[in-house]
Amino acid sequence: MFAKSVMTILVAGLSAVAMACPNLSGTFECNYEGEIETMTVSQSVVNGVTHFNIDGDVLIADGNTHQMPNTGPEEQATYRANCAGAQVNMEFFSLIFDGGNKIGQVNGNGTMSLDGNSDLVQDIKGTVVIDGQGNFPIDQLMTCQRI
Repeated sequence: MFAKSVMTILVAGLSAVAMACPNLSGTFECNYEGEIETMTVSQSVVNGVTHFNIDGDVLIADGNTHQMPNTGPEEQATYRANCAGAQVNMEFFSLIFDGGNKIGQVNGNGTMSLDGNSDLVQDIKGTVVIDGQGNFPIDQLMTCQRI
């Protein structure tokens, strides 16, 4: 489920003027470490700003920093992104809590685009920092097949 959470955060960052954002709409099957997840992406333009709907989560692509809902151990998550041609670039950050106590944070960046087969490609890089345990890199390149 971490992959889907990161994916949601990534797409949440899809920003910039609507016309500059790629059309990522579709249903995709993603294989992350042997776990298959289906993801549906749709998008619309509201007042000149692209809004992406990813499995029910609405993500606004306006270039501003946005707060994400608290989800389990990740809280105070934010994203910021922009679209550049056929690619979405974004940055993300969240704090990690356990039993109400902050135990770390996640920060990183990523890109999303469609490949020549119209499959969704995401490249996520960053770091998970767990207090007292160290830094753990995020380096995930994943292609989700259009279905």
